[in-house]
Amino acid sequence: MLDLDPDLLIVYHGINDVHTRLVWPPAAYRGDNSGRLLRDESPIFMPSVWEHSTLLRTLMVRFALTRAHGSLSRVLSPEPDSFRGAEFVRQKVRGEYPSGVFEEVGAFEMLETNEPTFFERNVRNMVAVAQSRDIGIVLSSFAYSPDFLAEPSVSSEEYAKAFREGNDVLTRVAATDSVPFFDFAAVFPTGPEYFADGRHVNAAGALLKAELFGRFLVDGALVSSAPLVPQQVGDDLPSSGQ
Repeated sequence: MLDLDPDLLIVYHGINDVHTRLVWPPAAYRGDNSGRLLRDESPIFMPSVWEHSTLLRTLMVRFALTRAHGSLSRVLSPEPDSFRGAEFVRQKVRGEYPSGVFEEVGAFEMLETNEPTFFERNVRNMVAVAQSRDIGIVLSSFAYSPDFLAEPSVSSEEYAKAFREGNDVLTRVAATDSVPFFDFAAVFPTGPEYFADGRHVNAAGALLKAELFGRFLVDGALVSSAPLVPQQVGDDLPSSGQ
């Protein structure tokens, strides 16, 4: 990001920083995130024979039996056996939770064991880099809608706990490192009319989100409130009467 010479950095994180904590055994929880994602070093990608049929592949993706071929997590970031988040979601959707590894250790225990220490470290590092380069930085709480009951990553108590912990980290870092903090989750509606899936906003949510962030930045004098007027061709040239 430094190559872009930014004036202001807004840190808005939440859902992916919960995924990375749902790994087991505890030794897999590391700062390089290798317990959650692996670099894909395979020379070629070969789907199963069932996925050669577009119809079967579509149905398999729909029922979470496989991932879309264009999925970044499949093409670029395969999941190691230590990542339990995808299995947690599948079991919750199918009403099978807890089974398998979750019979031995529940998702709550995984989150309690794998505290958001790396998340806090990374946020503090981003703040330090921004401040050392005189780049403005704003931390924001993460908003979501628990009304999407078919999406355990927003409707489950386990994820709700982790969201609260992540927002607590951002609040704490903002206070200790003297960084502006926008409690976006406190002002953004949680109704499904503003979300596509409970974690990503839809078009209406994007407009409201932009308005709320813009108001916060202007009211806090973090950006200028003066409108940007595009320069027209010839604006810098004197008129014939001058």
